[in-house]
Amino acid sequence: MYLVKNPLTRCILITPKGRNNMPLKRGSSQKTISSNIRELIKDKPGKTRKKAIASIAKKQGISKQDAERKQAIAIALSAAGKIKK
Repeated sequence: MYLVKNPLTRCILITPKGRNNMPLKRGSSQKTISSNIRELIKDKPGKTRKKAIASIAKKQGISKQDAERKQAIAIALSAAGKIKK
């Protein structure tokens, strides 16, 4: 277990070893969106996200890495309030 200080909420989070539960950065600039995508891809997905990635990969006939990248992009764009066209 790690203690992580969250600068946005000024509280301390207890996270499992190897997991980063920090929230995505706010903002809709390209730099912020890219940073959020990198963070989502770098971070190990949880159980629910793993199932979603496997489901996307199976339905679309793509690799799990490609499905994880697509999901990370969708999450980051959603957090920024933008839609992929």
